[in-house]
Amino acid sequence: MKIIHNSQYRMYNWLRCLTLLSFFILHFQTQAQDENAAFYIYQNDGHFDGFFYDEVEKISYSKLDTLGMEHDDYVSQIIVTADSTYLIMLSAIDSVGFVQPEIRYNPRLRDMRKEGMLGYLMTWMRRQ
Repeated sequence: MKIIHNSQYRMYNWLRCLTLLSFFILHFQTQAQDENAAFYIYQNDGHFDGFFYDEVEKISYSKLDTLGMEHDDYVSQIIVTADSTYLIMLSAIDSVGFVQPEIRYNPRLRDMRKEGMLGYLMTWMRRQ
């Protein structure tokens, strides 16, 4: 079993932060013309957040965790948009992607158009 010392852990976090940031910057520069360009931050619990390039105002790192406790090292990533601020723990980030995830529908989904019920649904919505 390999033991990772605190200084090695700090270096690992710094390298991880720099790598994520450099990938983001490089990809942003090459995809800046695409108005729908987005990036996705995947977390190790299965959750992910998607951000459009033109909506992100600032990306930075913080020594505060999600509970408001301050640490000696950077432990979270802050992404600021016009209407929200996202605080994501660096230890929770699994990967960063630049391709839209596949859209998968629930197998129990009922398509109202195929069942011929779209007219009823639209009439009901107009009444509301």
